[in-house]
Amino acid sequence: MTAARLTGTAAAFLATALLVDAAAACTLTFGWAPNPPFEIEAAGGTAAGIDVELLTTATAAAGCSLAPRRLPHSQLPGAVERGEVDIELGVPAPDRPNHPSLTSAAYRRSEQILFLRRGETARLGGNGLAGLGPGPFRLGVTPAADYGAEFATLRRDPAFARRLVETANADAALDLLLAGTIDGFIEDGMVALAAIKRRGLGGRIELYSPAIRSEGVVFLFNRRTVAPPLVAAIDHALHQMLATGGYDRILARYLK
Repeated sequence: MTAARLTGTAAAFLATALLVDAAAACTLTFGWAPNPPFEIEAAGGTAAGIDVELLTTATAAAGCSLAPRRLPHSQLPGAVERGEVDIELGVPAPDRPNHPSLTSAAYRRSEQILFLRRGETARLGGNGLAGLGPGPFRLGVTPAADYGAEFATLRRDPAFARRLVETANADAALDLLLAGTIDGFIEDGMVALAAIKRRGLGGRIELYSPAIRSEGVVFLFNRRTVAPPLVAAIDHALHQMLATGGYDRILARYLK
């Protein structure tokens, strides 16, 4: 759940650390909206969640504090580019080199994973969804989700498309799975694991590996308000959290 860019030479980081240390104490704004388990409304309306904790810890290590700004879900995309906030959380890693915003290294992966009732993964054999036989297997999917090119190819087969059942979210999919209405569902792995933990269903559900689709997730930074050395310092802090177990401890609070 990291990327090679988190690594760097000691000399480069020393130069970055000196630049950040020499700067005045900074406060950065980040945009958020409820999106469990990554962004959660905690007591008093404050922001919490996996992404918020990771960003808070990393920016504190880099010498900055954070000021959350709650925005409607529809206004979060592009909020950094419009200058409304300094940081946007949980953004799929851009695939173009000249992105208008600065980006962190990928600090986690968004993985679309297949979940089934415990003990039933053998129904898929070794080829996953592509290996489903003619027998009944109803699959829960979220209508707007992108499951990647391989799944899109499967979906064009009318016989496979008839297996699909639309689900609103992870909780709805879990209800249908436990009721026997569907036999599996695809969901972001962390989203599903958080719901499974909250409902105490760890003994009844299991996941099928490998992931259906996987992509890196980054923080976006406003180029006009956040200097590249500060982004490098935040990347280094994230790397240190991985190395010392801090990253896993944050995930465990929400997923295990």
